[in-house]
Amino acid sequence: MPQRRLVLLVAVLVGLLAVGAGLAARPQVRAGDPPRTADRTPVELRSPPAKTLRAGARRPRTVSVPAGEELQLTVTGVDAPDVVELAGLDRQEQIAPDTPAVFDLLADRPGTYPVVLVGGERRLGALRVTPAR
Repeated sequence: MPQRRLVLLVAVLVGLLAVGAGLAARPQVRAGDPPRTADRTPVELRSPPAKTLRAGARRPRTVSVPAGEELQLTVTGVDAPDVVELAGLDRQEQIAPDTPAVFDLLADRPGTYPVVLVGGERRLGALRVTPAR
């Protein structure tokens, strides 16, 4: 008999805890609020700088970025499907007249890297990674 009472008491306590947890106030999250970490500090979300090279440009253009920075490099303006290569970085992306080549990369090695159209054997520009300040 005393064991039944103990089991019944524990069951009632567990039920009350479940109801209390369900009724507890939850943090309010509104649309447009920045994401937060566990300690409720806002997290800064930042897109990498976007740079564009156009294949039909008169002169090859050089895009500069400091070492350690992220970069989104977009190459556009070809007449036929081809491949764009960041020479020296071992990165290649497909390109077509209606589809640009997009490189998302971390510029971690200082230097100058040619951007070339592989099939057309043409230099489109260069990526210059400058030493970090």
